[in-house]
Amino acid sequence: MVRQVIGRCGCVLLVLLLMGSCDQEGLQPDSLGAVAEIMLDCRPVEWQGETGRRLRKVLSAEQYGLPQPEPWFRLLPTQDLGANKFKDRHRLILRLRSADQQGSLPAEFRSASAQSLATKGIYLGVVRHPRAFPQAEVWLVYRDTATLFAFLDPSTSPLLDRLKQLDQGLIMDRVGRLSRADTLIAIIRDSLGFSLTALPGDYRIRSLKRDWVWLSREIPNGTMNWCLWRVKDAAGLPLAGPVFRDSLFQKNLPGPSPGSYYQTEPLVPIRQRSLPLGPKGGASSAVEIRGLWTLHGDFMGGPFVHHTWTSGKDRWHSEVFVYNPNEPKRAWLRELESLSLACADSMVQRNSPLKP
Repeated sequence: MVRQVIGRCGCVLLVLLLMGSCDQEGLQPDSLGAVAEIMLDCRPVEWQGETGRRLRKVLSAEQYGLPQPEPWFRLLPTQDLGANKFKDRHRLILRLRSADQQGSLPAEFRSASAQSLATKGIYLGVVRHPRAFPQAEVWLVYRDTATLFAFLDPSTSPLLDRLKQLDQGLIMDRVGRLSRADTLIAIIRDSLGFSLTALPGDYRIRSLKRDWVWLSREIPNGTMNWCLWRVKDAAGLPLAGPVFRDSLFQKNLPGPSPGSYYQTEPLVPIRQRSLPLGPKGGASSAVEIRGLWTLHGDFMGGPFVHHTWTSGKDRWHSEVFVYNPNEPKRAWLRELESLSLACADSMVQRNSPLKP
């Protein structure tokens, strides 16, 4: 009888402790929604009018470098969800507000929003993990439609870049909760000098050579792939063009049939841009290249994203690519992109004299 009473007391105490930790540490349920999906909270007249059209033009534009058409983001308006009580647990939420709706903003944003509207006409605030994990809630406040439309200019698209960064950050938050391949992380650090902030436990080494590693992860209908390599004393060498990369891949990325190997698809132009890295994005930059890959001597292909950055006399390269025939590839590629950029950023921060 005494043991039963003690056992019941212990259960009650455990429940109280869990409830207390929920309040004190913000223990939260899992967020809902898919990678590259945004729940859009705006007025119906905005969604159905010119504002909605411009949002779709920027955020739902076709992502470059995918063999099948897929948008950067799928927009899911709140009115389409009706009375769904779980909609505020969506992993990425964009709340659009005009200046006369500032009262609906979180209290910590109101002062900064008023100041930003007075000077720039636009305010962008982010709340991380407010009701679920991982989660980001973005508040976009605009002074007038002319200012909003200028902000949504597809040629600059600062909103698209910011939401891509948040989406990648949410992926890394999720990855941080998964089992880590700590042995592989140590091997890659000791062999090549790459500092991987995270690597899920289901990645495997396909090839490890001097200054080169090829990692892969099996997915239901294909593979996710990540190649890391270092070029020593790289001053004067090509940055990361197709000729330079393809000569390397011919030696290190063989295909399944004799004589076949991974190469850049020559019929699709690659796109290149710079990305800030390091503390506050000011220490250094990476070059990002997007395009399609194919197999020389075979009939396989898919999308790739390449990041390269310089540290000292060496140049570091990280290329990710997906093989998933006849299936969507955007979500798989974005996880790989997130891992690649996190690696580049951590290495630049580690070697930078600047402090975050």
